[in-house]
Amino acid sequence: MGLIDLLYPPVCEICGEKLAYPAYLVCDDCLDQVAFKGYSLDTFSIHGDVALDGAWCLTDFVPVMQQLIHLLKYNRRTRVVERLCDFWTSEISRCLDGVAYDRVAPIPLHPRKARERGYNQVAGLARWLGVYQNIPLSLDLLARTRYTTTQTQLNAEKRHSNVSGAFRLNAPVEGMNILLVDDVLTTGSTANACAAVLKATGARRIDLLTLATPSQMDA
Repeated sequence: MGLIDLLYPPVCEICGEKLAYPAYLVCDDCLDQVAFKGYSLDTFSIHGDVALDGAWCLTDFVPVMQQLIHLLKYNRRTRVVERLCDFWTSEISRCLDGVAYDRVAPIPLHPRKARERGYNQVAGLARWLGVYQNIPLSLDLLARTRYTTTQTQLNAEKRHSNVSGAFRLNAPVEGMNILLVDDVLTTGSTANACAAVLKATGARRIDLLTLATPSQMDA
């Protein structure tokens, strides 16, 4: 521990309690409040054809998870992803067991959004999967060609039209199994638009892994 850490002890980004290790960002007690689910979603609230073959969400969009994702997206706490994945390494491995993926790729941001935010918040999840799940990483497999408004307040039909035709492929994927990653799955429209492009150019299977979803909380 350095001098700065001695003078200003690192604290949990959620509860404010002192951390044993500065790099953790979040204490184990807070993470214990987030129940790992790792459930498979077999149905999607998508308007139109479904191109995704499967999807897994690591957990529900509970308050602690909402705070963590807010830190990830808007406060430049990109190491939150690594902290979560390290905490759930074995559980994530079990989710992905059974499919040999040829590529892992993040849902891309439009260049304008990337400049505004300064980073793609899900690139870290793709990198972690590349290293610890031994899946070849392709950060630029897809590109977003059209700036789209936020999906937050849109219904399923408007979400579909908002992202339709908004993505292009940058590399061949014929015959490949592709794992897409995102932070939150609501209806799946954005990931499905990416999957449609991949399927149209010959990809065999397209799955999605996300950190959280609000869709199962009342189920």
